[in-house]
Amino acid sequence: PRPAFEVPEARGYGRMFFVRHPDDRRSPGLPAQDSPFKALMALGRSMVEQGNPDDPRGDSELPSGYVYFGQFIDHDITFDVTTMTGHRIRSDAELVNGRTPDLDLDNLYGDGPMRSPHLYHLPYLRVGKRISDGGAPRYDLFRVPAGRYEGPRGGKPLALLGDPRDDENIVLAQLHAAFVAFHNRTVDILIDRYFGKDRGHYCKDKICDLRVLADGLPDDVKFKIFEKARDHVTHYYHRIILEDYLPRIIGDKRVANILANGRDFYYPAGFRDGHDQLREATIPVEFAGAVFRLGHSQVRDHYTLRKGVRVAIFGDEERDGILAFEPISPRYVIDWRYFFDIDPTPPPGFNYARRIDPLLTPKLQHLNMTGVVSEDAPGELASLDLMRGRVLHLPAGQDLAERMLPILQERNVLGRGQDSKPWQAYLLATDGRVSHFLDNEGTPLWYYILQEAAIFGTRTDLQSIAMFDGDGRGDEGFRRRGSWHTAAYEEEERTRWADGGHRLGPVGGTIVGEVLVGLLEHY
Repeated sequence: PRPAFEVPEARGYGRMFFVRHPDDRRSPGLPAQDSPFKALMALGRSMVEQGNPDDPRGDSELPSGYVYFGQFIDHDITFDVTTMTGHRIRSDAELVNGRTPDLDLDNLYGDGPMRSPHLYHLPYLRVGKRISDGGAPRYDLFRVPAGRYEGPRGGKPLALLGDPRDDENIVLAQLHAAFVAFHNRTVDILIDRYFGKDRGHYCKDKICDLRVLADGLPDDVKFKIFEKARDHVTHYYHRIILEDYLPRIIGDKRVANILANGRDFYYPAGFRDGHDQLREATIPVEFAGAVFRLGHSQVRDHYTLRKGVRVAIFGDEERDGILAFEPISPRYVIDWRYFFDIDPTPPPGFNYARRIDPLLTPKLQHLNMTGVVSEDAPGELASLDLMRGRVLHLPAGQDLAERMLPILQERNVLGRGQDSKPWQAYLLATDGRVSHFLDNEGTPLWYYILQEAAIFGTRTDLQSIAMFDGDGRGDEGFRRRGSWHTAAYEEEERTRWADGGHRLGPVGGTIVGEVLVGLLEHY
C-alpha cells in the first residue's frame, strides 16, 4: 500500500520518512502521532520555566545571537502558507512553501530587482532612516507609512522586506538590517575598486561620494555590481552556517562526520536523478515543523541590548516589552558584543541562550499580546508548535528515533570503542510530563527533540557520555511515573539533565545537520 502522505511533485516541502494511515499496518511508513488538539494545547501550556526565568543554571554556552541567526535561516528557506491557519492537511500536495527551498537569501533579496523593485536602489538594497548612536552609524529597516492599512498593531510604518517575518522582533530585525548593511558596504567597495578613479566621468563633481557615483553608472553595470555583491554576501552567509552556526548547534565532530561520510536520510543519493539532472530540493516537514524549532526553547525572558538597556523583546507596552513590527528607535539599537562572542571577555550582562529543553520562557506564553500572532489566536508558542506537528501528521519522536538510531550506530555517530553503547541507550521513553497529558500516546517530535537535547546535548562529545546505560524505554533515568507537579518536576529535571541542553542530540542534530549541509551542496 502507498503511504498516506507523500509528495507527487516537489512543491517546496517533502518528508524524510513517509507516514502511513493509522489503520494500515503493512505500509513501511511510520504512524503519525495522533494526540487530541486539546491535550497538545494543555501540554504546551505546561512547558513554562518556573521561578526566575533568568536563572543562570538554565543558560547554555551558546551566545543568543545564534538563536536569531537560526530564525533568519528559517525565514530564508521556509514559509508555511498552509498550516498557519490550523488547516489539517489531507495530503502533502496541499503544502506550499512561500520561500525557495535554497539558502539563497530570498528573505533578504526577495525575488530580485526585476520582481521586487521596491527593495532596491540599485546596486544597493534600500535602508531606513540612519540612526546615530555615539557616532556609530546604524540602520533601521526600510519602512513606508502604513496609510489606510492598519497593520498588525494599527497604522505603524511597515517594513518592506523579502520576508515580513524578519521584523517580528527587534533582534531579528537588526540582524536583517546588518545583512543589508553588509550588502551595501560590499557594493561601496566594488564601486570604489572599479570606478573610484573615474569619478569625473560618471558624476559632475570629481569628489562625489560613492552613492552619487553609483547613481551615475549605466544600468547594466549596476546590475553586474549588484550580482557580484549578492554572490559575495551569499558566500559568506554559507560559510557562517557551515563553519560557525552548525558546529555550535550540533557539534563540530557531527558536522565533520556528515561532510566526510555523506547523508543517510536527506537525499542520501544526492540531488541528481537517473538522467543526471539536478532535482529540486525540498524542505522536510520533520525539519520545518519540529526539529528546527529548537530556538523557541532558547529564547530568554529579557535581553541586554547594549550597556544599560535591558528589555523583554517578547512583551507588550504594559508588560515591560517591545511590540513586534515596531520601528527601531535609538534607545533599542543593539550592540552585537552582547549577542555574539566578539570580544575575548564577554561584557557584563552578555546574553547566553537558554538551554535546549522542554521548557520555554514565560514571555512566549502571550504572543497574541505582542503582535507576533493575531489577538484571537492561541498565545502559547509551545502549544502552537505541538499543534502544527499534529496538523502535519508528524510521527512520534520514539518512532522516528527507532528508524534513525541503528543507522547512526553503524556510522559511529553514537560512540566508539569503550564508550560505545547500543543504540537503544539513546532511545528516550515518554517522560512524566507527556504521559500526564497525552496518556502514553508517544512523544510529539518537537518535544522529543528538546528532551533529547536536554539529556545528550552536553558540552562534551556524545561518545563521552557514560551516565545513561541500558534501554532508554525502560530506564527510570528517562521515565518518570506517577503524578506530575510543575515546580518539583522541573527541579528534578534540571538535576537529571545535568550538563545537557547546549546543543542538539543525535536525532535532532542529524536532521538539522543533513538538511543544512544538503542545501549548501544543492546550491
